[in-house]
Amino acid sequence: MAAASNRPEFVKVLMINGHANATILDGRGRVPYFLASADKQREAFRLARGSLGEDYCSWDEDAKVGPALSDADLQAKKAKAAEKKRRQRQRQKEKKAREKNEEERETLRLKAEEERNRQMEEAKRVRDGLQAKPACLCCDFCGKRVKRRSDMLRKLQYVYCTTECVKRHQRELMAARAEARMK
Repeated sequence: MAAASNRPEFVKVLMINGHANATILDGRGRVPYFLASADKQREAFRLARGSLGEDYCSWDEDAKVGPALSDADLQAKKAKAAEKKRRQRQRQKEKKAREKNEEERETLRLKAEEERNRQMEEAKRVRDGLQAKPACLCCDFCGKRVKRRSDMLRKLQYVYCTTECVKRHQRELMAARAEARMK
């Protein structure tokens, strides 16, 4: 009954203080050690085996209880589990630091790539004879500020305020290409 109750302290008290029989079978022919569903209950049986001694009953054949445990064994097991948990936390910290470092490197790489792209775009704008692009909603050709993005016209990678700016810039680009062919 105590083995099935999921209360290891009952098992410990009944076995050690009450000298209960660990070989009694239940209605289905199972020993109390097999009825113990939790590791703590099984540890209580093994502690009782260690404190009562091997002469108390037939621990291996009839009671089917595992090897004897002492309090020192339990302390060593707890220390080992604590050490394992500490190492696991340390590994998690190292992994987190590695991921953070990789994320920072990726961020720096992306920033450098954006800067390179921006410089290439500025160089292309200079080649095409346009002014440097301001940070506002402005026409790429005349530099006029536009109130809304929906008012802007797009052609290729350029943004214009009116169709007149589109046509004038197109003429300038064609003239620059023609001059380049003449040289």
